[in-house]
Amino acid sequence: MKFSATILAVAATTLVSTVSAQFPLCALSCFEKTMQLPQAQTCTEANMFLCFCKSTFLALAYRDCACKECPSTTTAVSAVQYGLDICTRRRTNWRFFV
Repeated sequence: MKFSATILAVAATTLVSTVSAQFPLCALSCFEKTMQLPQAQTCTEANMFLCFCKSTFLALAYRDCACKECPSTTTAVSAVQYGLDICTRRRTNWRFFV
């Protein structure tokens, strides 16, 4: 699945609109960066969330980004949890992520 800037912008809006006030902005940044990786760009799943949730590589890239870019350990943990929540809501198992 190829992702354009427009699709990523819509996804970002969707992500932000579905989260609480405690949503770490670094999670959004990491999601966008992860979905711009070649492995996401060539994904053949029906949508970007399935690509994100079914790929070990993308899950680990997101986790690594959160650990690197979030301003604190607490924020990084919140960002990782948000990634897990995205997949849980879509009933996709991220068992390799934690």
